[in-house]
Amino acid sequence: MSKYAFVFDLDGTLLRNDNTIHPLTLKILQKRHQKGDILAIATGRGIKKCLDVMQELPFLNYFFTSNSTVMKNLETNQIIVNGNLELDAYEFLKNLAISENLIMQMDTLEDSYILYDPNKHAHLVDPNRLMDLQSAVLSTWENADQGIYQRKETILQIALRTNESISEKYLKAAKENLGRKYEVVLTNKIFVDINPKNISKAIAVEYIKEHHPDAEIFAFGDSSNDYKMLEAADFAITLENATDDLKEIANVIIGDNNTDSIATFLQGLDKEQDE
Repeated sequence: MSKYAFVFDLDGTLLRNDNTIHPLTLKILQKRHQKGDILAIATGRGIKKCLDVMQELPFLNYFFTSNSTVMKNLETNQIIVNGNLELDAYEFLKNLAISENLIMQMDTLEDSYILYDPNKHAHLVDPNRLMDLQSAVLSTWENADQGIYQRKETILQIALRTNESISEKYLKAAKENLGRKYEVVLTNKIFVDINPKNISKAIAVEYIKEHHPDAEIFAFGDSSNDYKMLEAADFAITLENATDDLKEIANVIIGDNNTDSIATFLQGLDKEQDE
């Protein structure tokens, strides 16, 4: 019997809009684990914003966070850091967020910062798509500055949260000012993600290929930061709610993230093997 490896994005893919995993999907993932398949998450979220998912999925093998800037092996607790941002990125994005009234989210190796005011930033947040704001611990600029300048924390990723009507404007600004030195990508149509150079979720697929060379790798995603991951996988699955660029390269398009479409797809693999 073939061994499979499954790599899932979180927001808009494995997670429903209310930040939960469909019960049937959860059940099927546990069965895949019992069969000996490899299970991994590759997300734009920072590692501290994934603790609740790690608790809900204790049988995962790997967690790739901040668009694979960090990898955690959940079997050995080994953490690998693949790069970092420097002060120029922090200072430019901080000034842009303050001057343009944007939400800024920053992940460091030591902490996670969400610079968000529910009153000032109400125009940026769809209450039906809170994502990691749903359980967020909010920060202040003073606290963020202390983390960077005094505690000298290692910056893994910074994201500006905008909305769909203005996201391209800030994507362009970030690319023009930071794109030569860092990776800049639009995620979920609203986040402008800045990561270290040569960082993408394809790292998750490459790592699994290296350590599990006999496994056939299936990658699931919905947004532009998943593009390279789906390209690198043996089989690319995207969802009905995915961006057009992902749908163009997908082997299969399944239902949207609020349904049991991932579970149904995984169950179908067993039927194919039996035939």
